[in-house]
Amino acid sequence: MSTLYYLTFNFLFYSFLGYLIEQIYARFTHGHFKSEGFLYGPFKPMYGFAMTFLIAMLYLFKVSPIAMLVLCLVIPTAVEYVSGFLIKTFFHVLYWDYSLVKCNYQGLICLPFSLAWMGLCFIGIYYFQPFLNTFYMSFANWWSILFWPFLIYLAFDFFLTVRRLAV
Repeated sequence: MSTLYYLTFNFLFYSFLGYLIEQIYARFTHGHFKSEGFLYGPFKPMYGFAMTFLIAMLYLFKVSPIAMLVLCLVIPTAVEYVSGFLIKTFFHVLYWDYSLVKCNYQGLICLPFSLAWMGLCFIGIYYFQPFLNTFYMSFANWWSILFWPFLIYLAFDFFLTVRRLAV
């Protein structure tokens, strides 16, 4: 269960960090914060899935830094594409559109953002994650208590989101 707690903690943390990154990006590029998102709460699951997968690859399979750099390009790009494709296909909603950006594929992914995610993920994995691990270890007993309320909250948020988008 402790591995599940650890991975879920990382998923939630990076989902929230992804939300913050998008808000900061929107503020600087559009002059205001964005209120729309897949979930109601301040979480962007794409970021959580990508980073949690990368963390699992690093710690479970002892991936080399060069292989991790490649994974930091491929995994977030794949998660972004699959997420965008599924949301667009099943809910007919487009949360982002890279069609005007050079080197894009179907407007769902593009090389400039993929390279940016690669750099951010690589820095995050090797320079930020050790601090987050230390924080988690000092907080692990509390997290075992907070795990279920957060999981229930996310499940409820996801249910409400799917219900809203399916209409």
